[in-house]
Amino acid sequence: MRAEPEADSTEPFINIGFRLPNGKTIKRRFYRDQMIQDLHDFVMVQDNTGFDEEDTRDGFELLNGYPRKALKDEDMEKAIGEMFTKNQEMFIVNPKISL
Repeated sequence: MRAEPEADSTEPFINIGFRLPNGKTIKRRFYRDQMIQDLHDFVMVQDNTGFDEEDTRDGFELLNGYPRKALKDEDMEKAIGEMFTKNQEMFIVNPKISL
């Protein structure tokens, strides 16, 4: 994954927040030409996310907007800037429930 852009970067970036299952919010800047997959990968490497021990880290989805909508597998290869045009976005990290 690319290094986080500096706040004064001349390359276009977006501020993204992630609300984790434990209630904690983490924030990071991403370049707009990075892939949606990078958002997923960023959450995967975080410690203390609030996932239950039996949950796998792959067992989550990123929800955005209202009404809430999950990013799909086919979105993972799209550029962040292609899907999101605002300067900031917030995602809810939602554990997937297996039945």
